[in-house]
Amino acid sequence: MKSDTGETLFTHQVITSRTEINPDGSESTIDSTTVVNEAKDNVMKNTPVLHSATVPVPDVDAAMNYQKSQIGKDLGKYHGIKNNCVNHVANVINAGGGNFGNGTYSQLKSLSNLGFNMKGKY
Repeated sequence: MKSDTGETLFTHQVITSRTEINPDGSESTIDSTTVVNEAKDNVMKNTPVLHSATVPVPDVDAAMNYQKSQIGKDLGKYHGIKNNCVNHVANVINAGGGNFGNGTYSQLKSLSNLGFNMKGKY
C-alpha cells in the first residue's frame, strides 16, 4: 500500500504457532495467524512476486490504519476459506472504501478481475 504522501506499508498474513502450558503442566501447540510488516520481518524476502496490481482505494489513510492495526494481532487459526491472506488483502482494501466483498469467493473474483490467477496455490 502506498499513501498519497509516499508512505509505503507491505504486510502479509502468515501462519504462526505458539506453545501454551496447560493446567496439568503439559504443553499444547496452538496454530494461529497474524499480520507481519514485511519491511521489518522480511518473511517473504526469498519468495518471488508472481503478480502485482494497482488497486484504487478511496481512503488510503483508512486502509493503512486498518493494516497497521492488524500487525501482530492474533487472527485465529488459518482457514483456506474463512481466514487467509486473500481475506487480509480484501479487508485492507475494504477498510479504505474499496469493494472487494466480505467472503473469500467474492474476494477471489475481485482479484481475478485484476488478472490474478489463484488456481491451486492458496
